[in-house]
Amino acid sequence: MHRVFSFWWLCAKSAFWGNSAFANDWQWVVGNPAASALGILIAGYFGIKAVTTGSDIQDNFIAALVAFVITWFVAFLVRLFSLPAKYYCDEKERADRNEAKKRKQELLDEISALRVEMTALRVDMDHDPKRVSDAEWRNKFDGLQDKIAAKIEQFSSRAEADAYRHRGNVPRPINTNMGGFLRPLHLDICIHDLDYLKQFIIDYSRNKEK
Repeated sequence: MHRVFSFWWLCAKSAFWGNSAFANDWQWVVGNPAASALGILIAGYFGIKAVTTGSDIQDNFIAALVAFVITWFVAFLVRLFSLPAKYYCDEKERADRNEAKKRKQELLDEISALRVEMTALRVDMDHDPKRVSDAEWRNKFDGLQDKIAAKIEQFSSRAEADAYRHRGNVPRPINTNMGGFLRPLHLDICIHDLDYLKQFIIDYSRNKEK
């Protein structure tokens, strides 16, 4: 019960401020007819011809004041009963933002864990004494790549996932002694991806736009 009272008290305090401008602008629509009707009801109740002070200036002032108060009170009530819905939407948006932020952090952690797997794979590739063929290494790497690309798409966008999948020019050092490339293609791709993922994680961890 205390929480309910505190909530409505918060709403009342918020609704109290900011009604004067509306009352000034719209009292001719809301307040003046209501004040006139109120005057007629009071006169009828007391059996008099009209509610008056005997002074036109005072009558006009009181009528304007009553019209203003009625319009202000109408604005207050409208705001008072619309605030719960506003507070609910605000809290829901805040909760949704926090949930989205939490999910992004979880995805980034999962991408980081997959990068650790790729690091282990890169070490295995580098120390492989030709017991595993290039095609087998490629199959292992492709499976890991698909997992990472799916996480990137969930975290960021399909465009960024496609940029990861389709690398373009991968730097490949040349073997100056024997000619050709220094390392197998799958190993160069793996090294390139490790650097890419490292920068990806750093950038988004620091809330940078890529």
